Amino acid sequence: ELRTLTTVLRETDSGWVRIVGHTDAMGADDYNQRLSEQRAEAIKRWLLGPGEVEADVTIETSGQGESDPVAPNSNTDGSDNVAGRALNRRVELEIHAQKPFTSPAITPVN
Repeated sequence: ELRTLTTVLRETDSGWVRIVGHTDAMGADDYNQRLSEQRAEAIKRWLLGPGEVEADVTIETSGQGESDPVAPNSNTDGSDNVAGRALNRRVELEIHAQKPFTSPAITPVN
C-alpha cells in the first residue's frame, strides 16, 4: 500500500500530504495519543526514506489517539468488539495537489 501511495504522489505531483494516526480505545489516553503520533511519523519516515518521495513535498503529521473512531470499540452488550477496534487502529492520508496557502506576516501600519 505504501508503494502504491508513492506512485500516486509522483503521478499527481502532490504539493503536500497530511498523515493522521489513530488508535483503538484500549489503554490510557496519553499512551494512545503518543502511539497515534508515532504511527503517522512512521509513515512519513518511510515515504522520505525507502519510498523516495521528493523532498519538496510537504508532509504534515498528527495523531488523534482514540478520539475519532470509525467503528465501535465495544459491542452494545459491553463486550469487546475486536473487529471494530481493528478498524480504529489506522492511518489516514490526505493528498493535496498544491501546498497550503500561508499568508505573509502582517505588519501594522502606524
